[in-house]
Amino acid sequence: MSRPPSKAVKSSGSDAATLHGSYTRVTDALRNSMGEAGRAALLARALACTEQAHPALKELHVLGDDGVRVDDIAASIDTHGQEEVTAAIEALIGGVLDILSRLVGADMAMQLTGDGVPRPQPQGGDRAT
Repeated sequence: MSRPPSKAVKSSGSDAATLHGSYTRVTDALRNSMGEAGRAALLARALACTEQAHPALKELHVLGDDGVRVDDIAASIDTHGQEEVTAAIEALIGGVLDILSRLVGADMAMQLTGDGVPRPQPQGGDRAT
């Protein structure tokens, strides 16, 4: 007879799902706007810049074929704690935004990662000159 999961396990699971949702929203937007190769290149560079300061990222398999899984985040929370894993994922996403901002500007970086509101396009051929 198995025991139900403890509250701590349930909590780390729900926290992991929340972090996973934030991470995948950004990475899916990157894949949709830049393709898989662009997404992978940005993540690799951001990971290289943040991994030393955030060892929890090493356990998340950011560059793996399956990407970051909820189970990996939950295991990392159990090992490193909620605050460290949250800080690590935020640093990784922040690293992606920093790289994109330097390449294409902050406004476009926000749009490419799904954080920005799409800007309305001019109607017809009317442009201010």
